Amino acid sequence: FFEIFEKYDGYKLGHVKLKRPKQLQEILDIARFLLSEIHTKAHAEIEEKESKLEQLKNVLEMYGHFSGINRKVQMKYQPKGRPRGSSSDDAETPAEPSLVLILKWGGELTPAGRIQAEELGRIFRCMYPGGQGRSDYSGTQGLGLLRLHSTFRHDLKIYASDEGRVQMTAAAFAKGLLALEGELTPILVQMVKSANTNGLLDNDCDSSKYQNL
Repeated sequence: FFEIFEKYDGYKLGHVKLKRPKQLQEILDIARFLLSEIHTKAHAEIEEKESKLEQLKNVLEMYGHFSGINRKVQMKYQPKGRPRGSSSDDAETPAEPSLVLILKWGGELTPAGRIQAEELGRIFRCMYPGGQGRSDYSGTQGLGLLRLHSTFRHDLKIYASDEGRVQMTAAAFAKGLLALEGELTPILVQMVKSANTNGLLDNDCDSSKYQNL
């Protein structure tokens, strides 16, 4: 794991985020190797982590291949080693640098969630001037926004976090908003952007002033 951490310049920032198929495959190969070492040699230092390695392996082996953006691995550098206990033995043991490995699986967009996101996009489209009409939000509803979108050379972008489920939801919303056809993946690639979305949210400090009103 330290070799992977160094390979992707983890020491510069103190952490590294891995989500490309090649990177996840490297982590999976390491997990498989360590588990094989446990089963053949019963290495004491690795054996206590067998359950976590099994969980890491099972999540990375889901679907039989790496596709989409619903799994990622983060590694954080701990220069003083793992947090030690309060016993005197632990206090005398020299702390060695370690890594904290965090595996994230963001889940999947359900069929019901996809339908709701597309419906919300159609409703949102009708809020633009020239889009009002029948209450079922179907047919040629929302032509005002569609004309605006074509006028601006299809320059609309939707920003979402880098979680796969969130980005697929944004793609479904865009499909309903712009009356698009086809699968969600091409829409996601073309229109959904991943960015630091914290700056798009309201300041928590400001909102806390009105919580008790």
